[in-house]
Amino acid sequence: MVFDNPNVTPIEKCRYYACISIPENAQPEKEFGILTLEGGNYIVADFVGIMEQINVAYESVVGKILPENGYQPDDKPSFEIYLNNPNEDKDRLFKMKMCIPIKPL
Repeated sequence: MVFDNPNVTPIEKCRYYACISIPENAQPEKEFGILTLEGGNYIVADFVGIMEQINVAYESVVGKILPENGYQPDDKPSFEIYLNNPNEDKDRLFKMKMCIPIKPL
């Protein structure tokens, strides 16, 4: 889950949660907790590229695609679904789905 925009917040202060799906009856221990994603409308955009291109992709979705279609980001956190490990990809590509909560303009 992404809580900050690295174009606004210094990268070392950006907040993220690493999440996994767990069974409903799971009981986390120590520093782990349970967070339920709130439902709603999301735009899901596929991304394949290098790390330096991720912000450009977000800017394109948020600044161009959403407004052109009558939407804006909602106040809920965005999240990313990673489909690979870029360290194991021969080209070091990130393959993921960018999930951005949306609401009408």
